[in-house]
Parts: sequence; structure tokens; C-alpha cells
Amino acid sequence: MFPKNPLLQKCFRYLESLPNLSVSIQDEPYSTDKILADGMLEISKDEAKVTYICEIKTGLINESLPQIKAYFDNFSQRLQKDQRALLITQGLSNSC
Repeated sequence: MFPKNPLLQKCFRYLESLPNLSVSIQDEPYSTDKILADGMLEISKDEAKVTYICEIKTGLINESLPQIKAYFDNFSQRLQKDQRALLITQGLSNSC
């Protein structure tokens, strides 16, 4: 499955270009009774596999980093044990 969201597509293409990794999008969007996210991405190498629940946030500024950290701390607590949170953004701006 190829991602629909342009930022997720860019992330996916970059990860695919890395040697010895296998990347797949499992769900877009991803939802459970505890969480609604932009997608679920699986990265594997050899026998190891990591599942990332992706949140796409644009327009972030450096001053908002404490709020973003708090958001992702809460977000991560609602994930299953074998899942990790992944923030996808275009970058951080120094000002509004």
C-alpha cells in the first residue's frame, strides 16, 4: 500500500531508499478505540520489526515544542506495547 498523504509519501520514499530495510504502510488513517492517527508504518530488517503510529503535524514552531512533547507523551501512552509514536513534519520554524 502506497501512502496517500504527501508528507507520509516523502517519509515512505526516504525510508525505502535506506539499505536493508523493508517499509510498509498498514493503515491510513489508523484508528482504534483509544487513538486516531494519520497512519501505521511498519519497518523491518531481518527478523526485527517496529510498528510506528504516525501523526502528521505541519506548521510547527520551536516555541510549541513543550506542548508537542506533552501531546506525544499522552499519545504514546495510548498505544499498544509493540507500537511507537512517529511525528512527521516538514520542519520547525523559529517564529510564528
